[in-house]
Amino acid sequence: MSIEPHLKSFDIRDYENFIQTKYTCPTLFIDDNDIYTQIKILTNLCPKLVLAGSISLHVLGIEPLSFKDRKPDLDFALTEPLTEEEFLVIKSLLNLKSSSDQYFLDLDDTTTQDILKRKTIFLHDEKTGLNIDIFNSEYHGDFKHNTYNLYPINFGTSSEPHIVYVQHPSITISHKMKYAFLPSYNKRKKHFSDCIDYLCKNYNIAMDRIQDLNRMKTEFEQEFVYPFGLPKK
Repeated sequence: MSIEPHLKSFDIRDYENFIQTKYTCPTLFIDDNDIYTQIKILTNLCPKLVLAGSISLHVLGIEPLSFKDRKPDLDFALTEPLTEEEFLVIKSLLNLKSSSDQYFLDLDDTTTQDILKRKTIFLHDEKTGLNIDIFNSEYHGDFKHNTYNLYPINFGTSSEPHIVYVQHPSITISHKMKYAFLPSYNKRKKHFSDCIDYLCKNYNIAMDRIQDLNRMKTEFEQEFVYPFGLPKK
C-alpha cells in the first residue's frame, strides 16, 4: 500500500498495541471454537484476508449469529491478490482441500495457478467441516476512510491485540442480494431471508453501528494519520 510521504499509515496494525486497542472494537463472542480459531490462524498467516459474509456482520454487531443453530461458511475478501506461495502456505499448514461449487466453477481446473484465477477460491477443512471461501475478485487495497471502508476488530486482548479487518456491511449485503435473486442458486432463500433481517428488521441498528465505527476511524486518523490536519475536501 502506498501513501503520501507526509502521511502515516492508514493500517492500524502498523501502530503500537495500546493504539490498536484504543481504536478498535472487541469482537462479539463467537460461540464456535473452530470458526474463531480458524479466523485467527488464517489472518495471522495472511494479513491480506478481510473477513466477509455473515460472520462479518456478527462481529460488527449488526446481526448476531447463533453458531449452535447455524454454522456459516467462513468468507474472506482480500486487500490484494494472493500469491501462489501464500495460497500454498494456507492450504498446507491447515491441511485444507481445494473444493468446488457446482454453480460457479468448472471442475476441470486443478492447478494452483488455475485456482488463483477463479473469482472465488473454495477450500474445505475436513477436520472441522468448515468451508472457507476467498472472494478473489474483491480487493480492498486502500484503508482510507472514504474508500471501501474496512473496519478493524480486535480478536485479541488489550495487551496482545489481534486485529482483523472486516468488510463494510454494504458490500456483504449487496452480495447476498445478488445471490437471493439467482434462480439456479440453491441457497437463494437463505440469502433472501438474511436480507429481510438486515434491511427491514435491523436497518437502524446497522446504521447506528456504522456511524460508531466511522467515528472511531475518524478519531484514529485525526490523531495519527494526518499530522498536518485533515485534507481539504
